[in-house]
Amino acid sequence: MNILIRAKFFLVDSALWLFWGPFRKIVKLLPLSTVYFLAKLTARVSYPFQGNRLKRICEELCRNCGKACSPREAGAIALSSLEIYFKRHFEHLFMGQLAKEDLERMVRIEGKENIDNALELGKGVIIQVSHFGSFILMLPVLGFAGYRINQLAGYPQLKHHSPIHKYVFNANVRENESLPITFLHVDKSIRPVINALKRNELVAMALDGRDGKDWVAVPFLGRPANLSPGSIRIASLTGAAILPAFMVRQPDDTHRLIIEKPFVLEQCEDKQNFLTANMARLAGIFGEYISKYPDHFAMTLKVLEDRAAKGIVEIPLFN
Repeated sequence: MNILIRAKFFLVDSALWLFWGPFRKIVKLLPLSTVYFLAKLTARVSYPFQGNRLKRICEELCRNCGKACSPREAGAIALSSLEIYFKRHFEHLFMGQLAKEDLERMVRIEGKENIDNALELGKGVIIQVSHFGSFILMLPVLGFAGYRINQLAGYPQLKHHSPIHKYVFNANVRENESLPITFLHVDKSIRPVINALKRNELVAMALDGRDGKDWVAVPFLGRPANLSPGSIRIASLTGAAILPAFMVRQPDDTHRLIIEKPFVLEQCEDKQNFLTANMARLAGIFGEYISKYPDHFAMTLKVLEDRAAKGIVEIPLFN
């Protein structure tokens, strides 16, 4: 391997170890306002190293959403997206120790009645999420609000990562065990998801997740995107309601957790048309939020591009 590439990997791994090791211990002792200031400072320091590419992604994102975006505006979105990205990761540093009272100060739930009304039907609820904003906080917020919440999770592709990445992942898994969340690792069978819905619980599924076997190509952000129709298929099978959900960061770094009204399935005689038509409509809802808050999703696009280029994900979001 080229010595420059080795040096780059060493620097990245060293920074990762410092961030999730010694720095993490310090962050847990700081006031939240100071933590967010440090995250913002980190974003501004790192911006010159990735701003040009991120700016290009923001320009394309705005263009595909049908919005005019000057280079200056794209740069502002790119910097804001980087700040949101780092703030999310800084929140992740102490997520395992968050109490109910902490999350109630940080997050305001809007549309809680949509969950309650859907649960009255007794068939469970699919919370349709995406890697939008501080999505990581969504599950503990709902768990501490009294809901039985499950996260559909694929098995991580740790073979593509360094020992430091594996250490960080396993440490996060251990710490998050204290949170009121159940992780459902689905491989060959979706039975754990079906059982959770039969118990009238919540199951979170990511629209832009890269785990799955069956994919449909639907318009998303102005391009054909590969999305897994798992939520549509399971809702059709079980009668569970699908509720799109979004975490929107506010100027004071609190969050609005917005729970949309139930997504109504459009019936088609042909099974494939049924899946494709409904996934296109569902993707359209997420596209509207991304158009309104492009800085909540731009870094996600960059990360997905990087992972596809490295072969970490088998099916890229966009071909």
